[in-house]
Amino acid sequence: MPKKQVRAAVAPVSPPRDDDMAAQRTLPSSGFKLIAELIAETDKNLPNDEIDRAIEDFSSFSDVSDWRGIPKYFLHLSSLSRRASTYDNWHNRFKVVDYLISCFNSLKESVIEYIEDGFARNKTREPHEMDIDLIHSVNMFVILAQRLTVQLQLYVSKSNATSGQPKTKNAKVRHALENDITKWKDVQRHRMINCLLELLELPVETVTGPKPAAIQYVFAPDIIEKDFTQ
Repeated sequence: MPKKQVRAAVAPVSPPRDDDMAAQRTLPSSGFKLIAELIAETDKNLPNDEIDRAIEDFSSFSDVSDWRGIPKYFLHLSSLSRRASTYDNWHNRFKVVDYLISCFNSLKESVIEYIEDGFARNKTREPHEMDIDLIHSVNMFVILAQRLTVQLQLYVSKSNATSGQPKTKNAKVRHALENDITKWKDVQRHRMINCLLELLELPVETVTGPKPAAIQYVFAPDIIEKDFTQ
C-alpha cells in the first residue's frame, strides 16, 4: 500500500493541537526503530537451548503481567516465532502465546497512559517525550502476535486433518484429549487476534475528548507501517 494511502487511512480528524503533539513526539530520535528494522535485527536462528532458557525467564515477567519482558527477550522470542517447522518444541511455543497474552493488558494500559499524558501535556504546552521503549514493545508484540497466530492456525489445521482417521479404543481416548488441546489452541489463536484488534481500535478518553483508534497518536501518521494497520 503506498505511503499516501496509509496516511489517509489512519490520520485522525483532529484540531491542530493534536498534530502539534504528534510532531513533538516524533522529532528525530537516535534510538527509534521501525518494525522492519526490528525484524531485520532479529532475523536470526538462535540455538534451541538458548530459546528455552529465555522462555523460562520470560515467564517471571508474565507472572506479574509485566510487558517489559517482551523487549528483554524479544531476540529469542523472535527466533522462535520465525521458525515454524525447525523449532519443534510446540509446548514452549504455546507457553509464549500464554505469556504474551498475560502481558498484554499491562502493555495496553501503558499505551493508554502514554496517550493521556501526551494530550494533557499538549494542552498546557509542555513537551511530551517519545517513549521509545513502549513504542518498540508495541511493535514487538505485533510482530510476535502475527507470527504466532499463523503458527497456531497451522497447528489447528494439521490436527483437524488427522481427526477423521480410524482409531482404536485407546487411540480414541488419546484423540479426545488431543482434540480438546486443539480446541484450546484455537481459542488462544483468537485471543491473540483479539489483542491485535484491541490495539488498533483502542479508544482513549483524553482532556480534549474521546479519541477512537488512539493508537494513531502513538505513531505519527507518516511513520505508521502498513503491517501494523492491516
